[in-house]
Amino acid sequence: MFYEINVSLYGKHLFATHQRSLCTLADASNLYFMFKEKFPEEEGFKISVKREQVTGEYLDEAELDCDE
Repeated sequence: MFYEINVSLYGKHLFATHQRSLCTLADASNLYFMFKEKFPEEEGFKISVKREQVTGEYLDEAELDCDE
């Protein structure tokens, strides 16, 4: 699981954090409130936070045999 923060200006994407940057809710929360102060809504900024849940699975040898 990771968190992504997106910052837009007047509805146009400005920048976003990378998935490796925010791995805990506490990290995302701290950065969100810092960004909220640095990029105020009254100046046209909008900040959104997304939580991504990633799943994975182990493959067995039969699945790795591409010749079948």
